[in-house]
Amino acid sequence: MLGKDNVKKLAPLSISNNTVHCRIVDMSEDVKLQVVSEMKTAPLGLFSIQLDELTDKQHQEGIDVFEKVKEFIIDNCSIWQNLCGVRTDGAPAMLGRYSGFQARVRTQVSDVLSLHCMIHRYALAAKTLSPLLLDVMSGVVKVVKYIKRSSLNTRLFREFVKISMRVQKSFYFTRKCTGYPEVMLLSECLKYEPKFKSFFAKESTRLNVAF
Repeated sequence: MLGKDNVKKLAPLSISNNTVHCRIVDMSEDVKLQVVSEMKTAPLGLFSIQLDELTDKQHQEGIDVFEKVKEFIIDNCSIWQNLCGVRTDGAPAMLGRYSGFQARVRTQVSDVLSLHCMIHRYALAAKTLSPLLLDVMSGVVKVVKYIKRSSLNTRLFREFVKISMRVQKSFYFTRKCTGYPEVMLLSECLKYEPKFKSFFAKESTRLNVAF
């Protein structure tokens, strides 16, 4: 995808587990420092927080999330009373009336503004794409909608991919894209671009111009 010249340039780069781990730690620390700096230099000293998906699948209760956030705020010399807003997803652990994360935050800051997201942030980002990328995305969306428009199209495309790729499993993309933000579809379409080209050429559809 990058070309042989770029592959040669990337070859000397170390990608061992230790190297990658160290770089991830460095980037994480840098992001943390930026966040803390913005919290401390915010106008009037006020700040808001947004919590997205949880990565710890074993501890998803509101108290666990609250304690982690509380620890972060205290350790970084921030004041609870300066928290003016908190936004989360719609999970019960976040929105529970008595033991949810937002409820526990209100025990510290009674007048905090609490919101929850109904539209995925990736979907919002897709609304501000550049004209060039928006044109590409429009083609991708048309292709996906064509495949998902009917069960016949879905089965034909799945069988086509199974035969052409010589694998004994159904095409995951046609299932998981339903309900996904538009910007998440682009990488999947690029990954299987040759298959899309061949499929739409055989289907004699005008959608093959998208590729």
